[in-house]
Amino acid sequence: MANVKSEQGFDSTVGKATVRSRPRVVLPRRTQTPINSHEFPDLFTHQDTRMSNEPITPLSNSQIEPGSFSEAATASHTLLDNMDTQLDEDSMQTMGQQSRKLIRVIQKLETLNIDATLPSLPKFIVVGDQSAGKSSIVEALCQVQVPRAAGTCTRCPFLITTSATKNGEMWECDVSLQHRYTYEPHLDGPLAPWVEQRQETTHFATVTEKSQLGEILRRAQLALLNPRNDPQRYATVTLENEQTLVGFSPNLVCLSIKGPELPEFAFYDLPGSINVVDDESQQHLVRFVEELVKHFIRQDQTLIMLACASDVDIENSTTFRFIRDCKAVNRCLGVMTKPDLLQPSRMATVRRMLRGEIFGLGRGWFVTKQPDQAQLDAGVTQQDARVLEEQFFKTGPWGSQGFNNFAPQYGIRNLQQVVSDRLRDHILENLDDMIDRVQHRLKAVESELSHFREKDAHPMMTIVNVLESISNDVEKQITGRSTAFRPEYRIVLQKFRDALIAITPDFDASSPEHNAPICIDSDDEYEVNASPTPALSSQPSNKRRAAPTPTSSSKRVKTEAASATALRARFSIAEVKRIRGLYASSILPGHQSHEVTDVIIKTSMQGWITVLDDLLEQIDVQVQEMLTTVLRSHLDRFQRCDLYQRTLEVGLAYLETILDAQKQESRRLLQRELHKPMTFSNIEPHNHATLNELTKKRNIKRLAESWEKAEAKGAKPLSADAKKKALNDDNAIKMLGHDPHKLAVDSLVLPFSYYKIAVGRFVDNVSLLMEFEVLNELQLKLKSALVHGIGAHDPAICDQLLLEDADQERRRQMLLSEHGRLTTAMAELRALPNAAA
Repeated sequence: MANVKSEQGFDSTVGKATVRSRPRVVLPRRTQTPINSHEFPDLFTHQDTRMSNEPITPLSNSQIEPGSFSEAATASHTLLDNMDTQLDEDSMQTMGQQSRKLIRVIQKLETLNIDATLPSLPKFIVVGDQSAGKSSIVEALCQVQVPRAAGTCTRCPFLITTSATKNGEMWECDVSLQHRYTYEPHLDGPLAPWVEQRQETTHFATVTEKSQLGEILRRAQLALLNPRNDPQRYATVTLENEQTLVGFSPNLVCLSIKGPELPEFAFYDLPGSINVVDDESQQHLVRFVEELVKHFIRQDQTLIMLACASDVDIENSTTFRFIRDCKAVNRCLGVMTKPDLLQPSRMATVRRMLRGEIFGLGRGWFVTKQPDQAQLDAGVTQQDARVLEEQFFKTGPWGSQGFNNFAPQYGIRNLQQVVSDRLRDHILENLDDMIDRVQHRLKAVESELSHFREKDAHPMMTIVNVLESISNDVEKQITGRSTAFRPEYRIVLQKFRDALIAITPDFDASSPEHNAPICIDSDDEYEVNASPTPALSSQPSNKRRAAPTPTSSSKRVKTEAASATALRARFSIAEVKRIRGLYASSILPGHQSHEVTDVIIKTSMQGWITVLDDLLEQIDVQVQEMLTTVLRSHLDRFQRCDLYQRTLEVGLAYLETILDAQKQESRRLLQRELHKPMTFSNIEPHNHATLNELTKKRNIKRLAESWEKAEAKGAKPLSADAKKKALNDDNAIKMLGHDPHKLAVDSLVLPFSYYKIAVGRFVDNVSLLMEFEVLNELQLKLKSALVHGIGAHDPAICDQLLLEDADQERRRQMLLSEHGRLTTAMAELRALPNAAA
């Protein structure tokens, strides 16, 4: 039943051949066209003698006896078990502990739904054109049967993971459906009519008998092809005449297979590439399959296994074109299938491909021989298939001297070893990057979660404590303990005082009767034009002004000077005489009525309303900014609760109420100043200084006018030095004689002196008012205003204030879920022996 002869074998390291004597089982094989020496003389020049000693007579399918394969396999395995069993084991079964851990971690990461963090995990995908033998390779790799049918049978991606069970545990396969896309026929997108969604995985079935797996996988695929139906319906429905809503689906059927001596492996089996469909109205599916396959190929962490039928010209491979289009040749390994159908004329091309001379791929080319459908129907098992495959590559041209150098590229065993080694190395190469990505995302998630709060056990106590901390912080700001608010506030008040001083009334000392010649330049510091005086409003403005726009220092100085010029009252001698004339009938000659003094004083103060408004606006902005900053700093962790916005609203509204009240009170202070000039301060020192100042200014002007008159009559102009000397010469001034306008000058002394006293008093009063009625009020009563304003005394209201909206709660739950998955991923990655510390 079996012929035993010596054979040349290869160890598990590709490219290293060892020669050993081992019983070889010759099993019946499918009829194929013999390849003889006269067809390929160059291949048979150094023919192996073992091929000529005992030719193999091919059998037709009708000669295959049921059970013959199992008997032969049993005999074969009995003999092989006594030989070098380490070389006979599946190379994936002999991987070291490190490789097992690496692949198991990747399998775990595949299930964690962290695609946003690790969009491309190290993995293998199996691709190929329709009917290229791709499914046979998948079955051989994972020792299961996938759906087979005429035409395209894989209509969605299959994610297959395998792992070895512990001693005594039986074979088992969990089948689940991974929904990464939702069916939306009216929406566009890269995989239209499918739109990406948050990944959801549902369990479909658990299989304990290998013979049942093919049926379950067909049902699982059918569930994905009918996205609007309940998937569980297809776990029991009769499959005959069952229709599908769509031709292909981008969602995944996931197989998690555990069994004795299974390899630790994970890969995707993708639908075969197609160029045409039988129904012309469904031609769009061609493009869909192309986009689906390219979607996986483009991922830079993906290693690719390309299945190509040996009897088809590689130039015609649609999938090979996809790989080149995606610049993924260097990540690709090629597998030629169906070598028994290879025509003799193509053997030279195959040899050049195996050498890497043509159609080069980064991981080279392999050749495998899998059972055909007739052999599978006859009962050929995967174990039988490996024996048959080994025999196939020792016959014909494959075992000849011209081809035996390629023996490490023959068969599933060698293919598994290369795939295993490459996947292991690929994982190790990307391990540190994966750890960095997970760690970075984990920190981002933790940062966002830090802004969410856990549900408070005592909402009222929590809120009252927050309001207490706000009140304490405002107190620190106002009292000036290690804060910038108080120094800045003091500067505002100083500017208020300086602004009032800057608009001190001015005196135009020119004689009304003097007609001065045209003069372009003037050095007289008092020569400024009088401007209209603004009217005083008795009602404050309710309109809240925007904060002033920052300006440069030089520009601000010029602006303030211009503003002061516009607000400053200026009195000429003629104006003073006009005012005195209004009240002349009620006084003795040479005396001044108090009404004249009152009018001049009130006119001098007309600019105060504008200066006061500016002060109140600055205080408004500064205090509001301080309070807003304090509120937000203490409420930051409550941003997603009503407490945040409600407390801000109440706090700022309370401040606005205080400020508006004190604006009115400040206006009343100004009205008091304007109502009746009054002081009990000693004004005489001020009068004396003011009189000297005004008299000096008048004398200077009289001298200048006398020089102008003399020069107008033809006198020689005085030099600048002579004029300067004359200004300080009492005799020169005495020579001017009596000033006819002295009474008008004297009329300004008391009003101008009073202005200086009133400025100091008004600044003090406004400052005290703001300090006591605004800052002190805010410091003492803010907490009470907040408690009553937001309803913090009511437990039910407190519960509502701390509730987050539904969207935010969903976001928090999503982040917590992601945090758990990322933490698991990090633990898995850190546990690997090659992980960076």
